[in-house]
Amino acid sequence: HIDHFHEAFGVDALECQRDTGVTCSWVGDLVSYSEHLEKFCEVEKIIRGGFRVLNAPDADGADIRTVRCSYCPSDSSAGQLALNAHDLLKVFNVTVEGWAAGVQLDPSTLEEVGSLGWFPMTYLWPENDDPYRRR
Repeated sequence: HIDHFHEAFGVDALECQRDTGVTCSWVGDLVSYSEHLEKFCEVEKIIRGGFRVLNAPDADGADIRTVRCSYCPSDSSAGQLALNAHDLLKVFNVTVEGWAAGVQLDPSTLEEVGSLGWFPMTYLWPENDDPYRRR
């Protein structure tokens, strides 16, 4: 939560916000906080994934790419997205390790659907070779 950026335990969340633009706005009681961190917090998923960001979003926001082939993560709690061939994704960041942070898009409206997550960039069509890319 942005109110915690000045605290020692909020340093990772501040770095996440700077690198990815993702912040947490959760509000609730202490009992629910642990569940939120374990299951729902997008910032915590990014932090736990241990991914180092190679590039931040540009002024236009992100790159839109098409999934080449399906990907089923071995551990969904690590903040990874399952991908299906021909899904449309908005890619916000790519790490030096080859992982991308992004979200699935509705193909007809280009609205974001689902949660932000990580996926291997190699499962996406390269920008210039995407046979499904809207021109």
